[in-house]
Amino acid sequence: MGSPQAKSFIENNFTFGRKGIGLGVICKLDSELLIGFAGILPCDYLGTDDFELGFALKKDYWRKGFATEIGTAQIEYGFTQLNLDRILALTHPHNIASCKIFEKLGMRLIRQIETIERGPRCIYMIEKNA
Repeated sequence: MGSPQAKSFIENNFTFGRKGIGLGVICKLDSELLIGFAGILPCDYLGTDDFELGFALKKDYWRKGFATEIGTAQIEYGFTQLNLDRILALTHPHNIASCKIFEKLGMRLIRQIETIERGPRCIYMIEKNA
């Protein structure tokens, strides 16, 4: 069944078919194989109401362009459908691959923080009119 923490994470963050904000699963179109999850979630890491994009892929699907494709779609969706002025992305400072993806997406590193629930994180941001 999984840990209580995993169950709580899923119940609190996945969309369960609702459109808009939250996480959803990522499946390969040709096989419907589950390869990860992604979405846009509310956050307040900068002291204001913001939104954070995020994704997690199975290791077999790293370095194949999926993360860049997903991130590009999330940014477009956030700006055009949710009418956001800016979007954040967080990653562990040692996750160099994610840092490079966020930079490739046009995001810039703003600062590093320490969170209780997630530990150290680099905050990246992209602004709609930048």
